Amino acid sequence: MSISPFAKRVFITTLSFVIVISASAAVIFWARGFKFDRNQGLIKRTGIIVVTSNPQGGKVYLDDKLTGATNTTITFLDPKTYTLKITKDGFWDWQKTIDVQADLAVEIEALLIPQAPELKPLTSTGAINPTLSPDGAKIAYIVPGVAPTSGIWILTLNDRPFGIGRDSRQISLSTKSVQYDNARLTWAPDSNSILASIATGTQATHFILPTNVFNNNPQPQTTITVNQTLQDWQETIRTNQSTILGKVPDNVRLEATQAASYATKTPEATLTPTVNQSPFGVRFSPDEEKILYQVPSGNKIIYRVFDLKKDKVYDLPDISKDATTSWFPDSSHLMIIEKGQISLMEKDGFNKTTVFGGSFENGFVFAYPNASRIVINTTFNQTNSSLPNLYSIVLH
Repeated sequence: MSISPFAKRVFITTLSFVIVISASAAVIFWARGFKFDRNQGLIKRTGIIVVTSNPQGGKVYLDDKLTGATNTTITFLDPKTYTLKITKDGFWDWQKTIDVQADLAVEIEALLIPQAPELKPLTSTGAINPTLSPDGAKIAYIVPGVAPTSGIWILTLNDRPFGIGRDSRQISLSTKSVQYDNARLTWAPDSNSILASIATGTQATHFILPTNVFNNNPQPQTTITVNQTLQDWQETIRTNQSTILGKVPDNVRLEATQAASYATKTPEATLTPTVNQSPFGVRFSPDEEKILYQVPSGNKIIYRVFDLKKDKVYDLPDISKDATTSWFPDSSHLMIIEKGQISLMEKDGFNKTTVFGGSFENGFVFAYPNASRIVINTTFNQTNSSLPNLYSIVLH
C-alpha cells in the first residue's frame, strides 16, 4: 500500500518536531548539569565549580587530579565534598575542601600569594605617622625636618609605573611657627580633609587642612570648632554604619555590638583628639556585605565574620588576641598583623598565608584599594638615626 504525499509530509513534520524537542530537552538538561550514568542507567543531577585565581594561570587539581588551569569551569560533578588545589610556580599553594550540591555552581576566587614578593620604595625622605584615608585611596604622612620637604604629604595609592615620590604631594609645609614633626593626623570621613593636632607641652594647636590644595598659610582652629568638627565627623560615621547594621539580623547585631557603647560623647579638648572609626565595635568590609567583630570565649577572643549575602557566620581560627585584624580591599580576605608577620586569610578562616615577615613599624600596614600591594612603614634595620619610609609589597 502506497503512502500518500500528505501522510509523508505529516510524518516528516512530526519526526522533525520530535527531534527538535528531544534535542532542546537534551540541551536544557545538559545546561542544568544533568548527566547519564551508564552503570546505573539513570540521569543524575550534578553541580559545578567555577574557579578563578589572581593572578591567572594556576593549575587546578580536583581530588589530586589535574583538571585544567584557571580560569576554568568544572562541570558534571557528583554532589559530594571535593579537595580543590591550585598551584603556580613562585606562589604558595592554595587548597580548600568544597561542598558541591546538585544544580548549584560554587564560585571560587583564589588569591595566590607570591613566595618572594617584590619590595618597592614609595618614599625616600622619611614617613612619620602614616594614616590611611577612610576611602582607602590615600595615605597621609609627615616628613620631619626643615624646608622644603618637611611637612604633611599625601600619597595616592595607584599602580602607575612612576618612580619614588611621583604620586606624593605636599599639602602643608613645616615652618618655625607650625612644626608638624610630632603632629597627629585624623582624616575626615569623606577623605577630603585632615585634622593635624600639634602638642607642645600642655598646649595643643589644631589645623583643618583640605587635601586637594597646598595650604600655604594654615590658620589654627579654636577648641570649640575642633570639638564640633570631630562630633560632626563621628556622627557621619555612626549614621553610615547604622544603615549597614540595619541589614544585619537582630541576633548577630546584638552579639557584635554588645560590648560597644551606643552613647554619643562630645569629643574632649585633648591634646591629640581623634575619631572612632568603628563606634559599634565592628569593622565593615569595603563592599559593605560583611562585618568583622570579636566575641569573648573564656580567656580567649574569637574573631567572627558575618556574611550578609550568604546569611552565614564564620569563626576564624589561629588569630591571637594581640593581633591587628582588618579587611583586605577585595572584601574576601582579612589582613592579620601579629608577631612581626603580615598574613592574609580568607573570610571563612581558610588559607592563612604569610605575606611578609620582618621589620616594620607596628600599626602602619595598609593595602592598595585594588588589592595589588601592601604598604609597610620600615627602616629595614638601618641605623637608629634613619627615618622609616613607606614600601610596597607587590602581590600581583
